[in-house]
Amino acid sequence: MEQIKEKRNAVFVAAGKDSLHRQLLSGNADFDLHLLVYDDSYDKFCHDTDFIYGSSGYKMDMTYRYLQQHPSYLDEYEYFFLMDDDVQMTTEEVNKLFMLMRKYNLKIAQPSLLMSYYTYSHTANHPLCVLRYTNFVEMMAPCFSKEALRKVLPTFKRQVRGCGIEMHWPVLIEVTHRDMAIIDAVHAVHTRPLQPWSKEDHANMLKYLADNHLDWSIEEYSSVPLHSG
Repeated sequence: MEQIKEKRNAVFVAAGKDSLHRQLLSGNADFDLHLLVYDDSYDKFCHDTDFIYGSSGYKMDMTYRYLQQHPSYLDEYEYFFLMDDDVQMTTEEVNKLFMLMRKYNLKIAQPSLLMSYYTYSHTANHPLCVLRYTNFVEMMAPCFSKEALRKVLPTFKRQVRGCGIEMHWPVLIEVTHRDMAIIDAVHAVHTRPLQPWSKEDHANMLKYLADNHLDWSIEEYSSVPLHSG
C-alpha cells in the first residue's frame, strides 16, 4: 500500500549495514526518506521510515525497479535526491539543496564535496561560489527534477557501477548552460575511500559510451558568486 505524502521532495538512499542515513532522521526535514536496502539490514532499518524497499544491486538499478513498482512517485514528488549511504549530510543541508534546485530552476545538480574522497576535481567545494554550472554530475549524489528524472531513468536499468551513464544525462535532458550545477553552498562529505574500477567496469564504460555515441568531456560554464546568491 502506497503512503500518503505531503512533502514534495524525496531522498533515496541505497542503504547497507553501515549506512549513514540516520543522520537525516533529526531536524525538520522538507523531504520524505526512502531506503533501498541492498543487504540483510532490512529489519535493522525498517522503523526508520515509512518508505523502505529490500532488494539487491546498485543504487541506480534499485531506483529504477523501485519507481517501476511505485510510478505515482514521479508525479507526487518534484525533486529526487539519490544519495550513496556513505555520504554525510545534515537534514538542513539537504533541505537547502532542494531550495536551491528550485531557486535556480536546476534540472540536475549535486552538493559540493568538502574534506572528501572524490573522483572528479570539479565536484570539490569552491567556497566563493553559490554554484558552478556544468555538464557533469556524478552518480554519488545527484538531485533531479522530476522532469529530468523521467528522461534519464531508462539509463538506470542495468546493474551499473561507474559505467558512464552520467555522460548520457545532459544529452537526454538537452542541457543548456543553466540546467546542471555543482552547488557549492551545499556541502557533503564522502566518507569512504574510492573503490577501484575493475577491468570489467572499464570495459562496460567504454561500451556504454560507444553504444550511445557519447564523449567523456566534462565542462564548467559560468558560476554564481557567493555575494550574488
